Amino acid sequence: MADLAQTPYPPLPNQIHAHVGLMIEQRATGLMRLFKRWAQNMRALTWDATSFGQAYDDVCYVPLNHDLMYRRFDDFIPEVIHFSSSGRFSSQAIREYHGHL
Repeated sequence: MADLAQTPYPPLPNQIHAHVGLMIEQRATGLMRLFKRWAQNMRALTWDATSFGQAYDDVCYVPLNHDLMYRRFDDFIPEVIHFSSSGRFSSQAIREYHGHL
């Protein structure tokens, strides 16, 4: 986990002309909750879209954890479809973080 936390997140090259949408999970997995203190000691935990250092066109917070993203496609796929056709998430998308670790 430490290696992953210290791995830089490089921005997309400027020459790529695509809409970028960030879907950020609002919930921590059981593993993250188990190692909560350890994770918090490595660096500040943030769900702020700007913390990725990535240019993006829109952001959507998903009320799931990473594990559930692989099992509950129906909860977020409408936003993916909307973004792929318009370059923006829908007006119903959650655009502020309301989760917790």
